[in-house]
Amino acid sequence: MTTTEFDFTAQAGAARTVNAERPAVEDVLGSLSGWDELAIRQFFGARWSEMLQDDASMLTRAMVFTVERRKDGVEDGAAYRAAMALTLSQVNDMFSDDDPEAAAKAAVQVPGEGDDAGVAVRVNPES
Repeated sequence: MTTTEFDFTAQAGAARTVNAERPAVEDVLGSLSGWDELAIRQFFGARWSEMLQDDASMLTRAMVFTVERRKDGVEDGAAYRAAMALTLSQVNDMFSDDDPEAAAKAAVQVPGEGDDAGVAVRVNPES
């Protein structure tokens, strides 16, 4: 089986390559640019770090939104509508993780907590 890869470095300066067919939530989260973060905040009404603490299923939808908005010609509004129209089961099926919500939480480690080896993203929830 051939795995399609999408290089996000050309899109908004992100520095990671993510499997375009079924990316891992932690890979999408780790590839967020500042522009992605602003778009998530604008459309979802919260920072992704706030959703991580309070609403992991909505954070997973925000990752769908991010994947959709990075496709050629897809505007943010259309990406948001696409993410919101999916059932939670469909959202979860979009990612390679068995449990995308758990993967999103595992991808983030608050500074000063646990071992930082392999941490994809660091969050300071106070900022």
